[in-house]
Amino acid sequence: MVLATIVKNETILLDTAREHYFSLNAVGGRFWSLIAMDGSSERAVACIAQEFCADEAVVRADLVRLWDQLCANGLASAACEDGREDAR
Repeated sequence: MVLATIVKNETILLDTAREHYFSLNAVGGRFWSLIAMDGSSERAVACIAQEFCADEAVVRADLVRLWDQLCANGLASAACEDGREDAR
């Protein structure tokens, strides 16, 4: 199970099974919350690009790297195992 909480401008993820924690900056935390709401990476990209006044292509590339890291660390394992393309 992964628990998430916001502390100041960071989202802290706690992997209770492995007893590890991870910290996400404001953009990573916003991605986490958007994906948790509906699982759509494209909507997350558009929303983050607008909120942070950033280019969508840059945001998409950054979020793909973040998603891969989350999957590699077992933090998004259900979606990764399902092969949900939209979550990537």
